[in-house]
Amino acid sequence: GGGGGGGGGPQTTPAENEGNFLAPIIGSNLLEPVLEQVCLLSDVYLVMGADGRKCEVEISFGANSGKTAAVPKTYEKSSSISAAMQATQDDDSGPPQSQQQVGKFVFAEAKGRVDPILVMTPVDPESQPYVMINVYTDSWLGGRKRIGCYMARLDEFPVYEPGSPSKPRVYPLTAMPGQASISRSASVMMTLERSPTEDLVRHERRRLKPMMYIVRTYCFMARNIESEGSQTDEFELHVSCAGRSRETQSEPGPAPMWMKHLDLEVSLKSVSAKEQPVIEPIQLTLLSRNLGTFSPHARLGKAICMPAHVRQQDSSGSLEPYALAPQWVEVKGGRCREETVGEVLVAFELLPYEFRGHQSWQPQGMPSWLARWMENM
Repeated sequence: GGGGGGGGGPQTTPAENEGNFLAPIIGSNLLEPVLEQVCLLSDVYLVMGADGRKCEVEISFGANSGKTAAVPKTYEKSSSISAAMQATQDDDSGPPQSQQQVGKFVFAEAKGRVDPILVMTPVDPESQPYVMINVYTDSWLGGRKRIGCYMARLDEFPVYEPGSPSKPRVYPLTAMPGQASISRSASVMMTLERSPTEDLVRHERRRLKPMMYIVRTYCFMARNIESEGSQTDEFELHVSCAGRSRETQSEPGPAPMWMKHLDLEVSLKSVSAKEQPVIEPIQLTLLSRNLGTFSPHARLGKAICMPAHVRQQDSSGSLEPYALAPQWVEVKGGRCREETVGEVLVAFELLPYEFRGHQSWQPQGMPSWLARWMENM
């Protein structure tokens, strides 16, 4: 007789199947995913661009989840430096910037710290569930609803290092169906880290303070605009970040060329002047207007962008050079805000406000530069 067990073929070991992330089941020829223990540690700092009376943030990974306490909305008061920046604004850079009263939900450390989420998950990234960041708000009339979420793979988040607090990051949220707004987008500032164990002492989170920066957007042109208006429509590009906004002058279609830069003087959170700030999303909104009517501008669609770098001084005091790197950005609109209604050519620059008057940090000439760039395309 052949005896019991799993047949006469050679038996594989977990080490031999490590590349496939599979291990044999004892007493069977079947294979099961190799599992590992993961602990998710998160701290929420604030939620921006969300409507409601109170707000809470939930972190979920498969069937396991944890959430913050609910906090009320607060509004930032305009400071005296805002008036000073408005007075020193360059008259040639477009219309004056406006300040939006954007409500924020600020989480103190006790309110924003989520209890550790300990789970067993497959080692194979393709077999792992998504990590989801869900934001819920309570309306003034009562009722709790989810307004947006952010989904990412587990390996997108850094590994927890005891004694070394990580800098928070801003995650732009995808709005829930029926709740998408073309005028604003919600986002959450938080840290989310992973660890192989929950047997650790959690350190205090980083202390952030507001610092002034200039977000410079080079608005070149647009193309492939889908508008229901007439051939006489003109188009503008509205740029907003951290509660500040400006827009270009109207230019005729179907491929408007603005060729302007817009500077936004914004307050961003940072640990010190020597470190990169926590960069907030930049929202681009494409607007159209029919000159033959007195109707207001129609919002065609929007795009969310994240500038990646701040120009600084090196150790010798020399200013970091910058080369424009324009990119075509798809503008999403339509009924569900998922249809591409046009493309805009833009470039971004982020620099400390204190160096705004330095000659080498002045805006680069756009018409001649764009002509050379288009020749090399």
